[in-house]
Amino acid sequence: MTDQTEDKSGARAGWAGDILLCLAFLSRLPVPVPGGHGRALSAAMRAFPAAGTLLGAMGGLICAAALWLSLPPAVAGIIAIIVLLFITGGLHEDGLADVADGFGGGATEERKLEIMKDSRIGSYGVLALGSVLLLKAAALAAILSDGPGTWEIVAMFAGLGALSRTCCVSLMATTANARGGGLASSAGQPSSGAHRIALASGILIAGVFLVHTFSTTAAIAVFIVCAAAFALVRSLAVRQIGGHTGDVAGAVQVATETAMLVCLSAFA
Repeated sequence: MTDQTEDKSGARAGWAGDILLCLAFLSRLPVPVPGGHGRALSAAMRAFPAAGTLLGAMGGLICAAALWLSLPPAVAGIIAIIVLLFITGGLHEDGLADVADGFGGGATEERKLEIMKDSRIGSYGVLALGSVLLLKAAALAAILSDGPGTWEIVAMFAGLGALSRTCCVSLMATTANARGGGLASSAGQPSSGAHRIALASGILIAGVFLVHTFSTTAAIAVFIVCAAAFALVRSLAVRQIGGHTGDVAGAVQVATETAMLVCLSAFA
């Protein structure tokens, strides 16, 4: 396999172009995209873990800077969460809220999908968002209270950012689309090759960072917890709406990242 992918128009882009396209899709960063935003995202999804690494590292740097300014660990963790929400535009969290509202408030598959398309947030969405944000903040406070250095903080955020975005690719590659349109449909289904590359790179990045920052035991525990959270959300989506949507992909990212943070807090 070469280091280039091909979009629908036939234009070719290398890894740098794929990473920039994924960053533009996953965040509000004003990054230039070779070939424009009209390029197909499905092949470029191999770079989701790399983009997730960069996004996570940004949050880690903000967190480390807050600690350097002598802010309490809990405050530093919350600041990092808030900054990442601004960087990503709450893309994944919006998906989680829509999934919670749809799955919790819809009686039929069609009604669930209809609710998920509604931009308004309901009580189930508020509860889901509040729960995961509280869990993330509490887990980060416990981890940061252990006194990790700047490299350890950045590596942790980067590793979890990579692995949680890898789960998005795995969801879209292994699960049918529940509706004909929407964000997931426009992005396209990643090819088996793109999925394999994303899976291998996501596991490698997270494994290297977590083993160095914590321990081999902690890294193995994180992988197990991540796989369990992924399987839980995926199976729930298949039962509730018959497959995945862009909202479900967002929910997978948030669920896996939160679960991994909670797991790591046990090793702090």
